[in-house]
Amino acid sequence: MKKIIILILALVISACSSNVKKDHNVIAAESYNKGKAAYLAGDYSLAIGLLIKAASKGNADAQYAVGYMVYYGEGAEPNTDEAIGWIRKAAESGNSKAYLALAMIQKEKKKEKRKKPSSNKQD
Repeated sequence: MKKIIILILALVISACSSNVKKDHNVIAAESYNKGKAAYLAGDYSLAIGLLIKAASKGNADAQYAVGYMVYYGEGAEPNTDEAIGWIRKAAESGNSKAYLALAMIQKEKKKEKRKKPSSNKQD
């Protein structure tokens, strides 16, 4: 009898934790959708806040969007390192656009390095 009660209790706990994860994903998706709408309306400061909320909950599309906005300084100060961090998280979460973005950022960094004059030149 005790084994049956323990089994039922384990199943109930498992079901509850599954619902919490679904709620977590629903909240992230809602924040992402609201953030995307704010971005499209040109309200970048509202958009970045909503997208960070969704990105922090693991929403890969939001992680990519935050990285994009931070990279271009939309709703936040431009910060390449922070942008790369968000975009890398998106790539690790399976966002295909993030892989391309990381490659493009690396290409831009290489171009910038080639353009900078060497400060080690001696006269």
